[in-house]
Amino acid sequence: MTDSMLQTPCAKLGIPRVKYANGEDSVRRGHKDDYDWIFFERSFVKRDPRKEFRGFVLSAPDLKGSEVPVERYMNDLRWILQKGPNDICKLSWVVKQTPTALDDASMDAGLQEATRLRANFAVLILQKKNIPAHSAFKNLTDRKYGVHSLCLTETPNWIETSPSADGDVTPGQLKKSLPQYLINVSMKMNLKANGINHEVQDLNAIFRNTLVLCVDVTHPSPGCIVGSPLLLL
Repeated sequence: MTDSMLQTPCAKLGIPRVKYANGEDSVRRGHKDDYDWIFFERSFVKRDPRKEFRGFVLSAPDLKGSEVPVERYMNDLRWILQKGPNDICKLSWVVKQTPTALDDASMDAGLQEATRLRANFAVLILQKKNIPAHSAFKNLTDRKYGVHSLCLTETPNWIETSPSADGDVTPGQLKKSLPQYLINVSMKMNLKANGINHEVQDLNAIFRNTLVLCVDVTHPSPGCIVGSPLLLL
């Protein structure tokens, strides 16, 4: 075996330009952050305002003392989906629950009640990242009940975080403006409503004479399983 046998011809692709329905690129050129999303000036490529979601909210017990009431999550999410610039889908809330624990049995009971009320969209609101609770929730919604689902976390999206003296991250001040977080959520919701957020310009030219073998990119963050890869093949 020689070194040449381990070499694969490759090229570095340039930064793709994202195109929305109104023909605009998604980045603010010349801005200090060239990847700054300007959602309120963009139109999604495809959306279905007639799509209706009947929502069920399951909130973590430790949100009871939160500065952000569960109703604010519900109202703000509904506003950006129905009254925002893209009019993504219709959303109504049929039930909300705060169980005493986020275990399989408690969440299963809540989802049973939700399906009885014909909910087809479940939201889990956590105080902070909770991998066991998120995994149990997704297992129930995806495999047992077959409903769309979404997980929101209060920290750091709604609550600022600050490192303590011993290095632990603790909740800080309540954020005053949360548009970027809700924008990211709305883009996920548009996909769940069979929509298309954007397209890549000149995609055929970018991938001409190029073979892609099941490549995906992940974004492991603190708290993920040790050894989580950045690139999956």
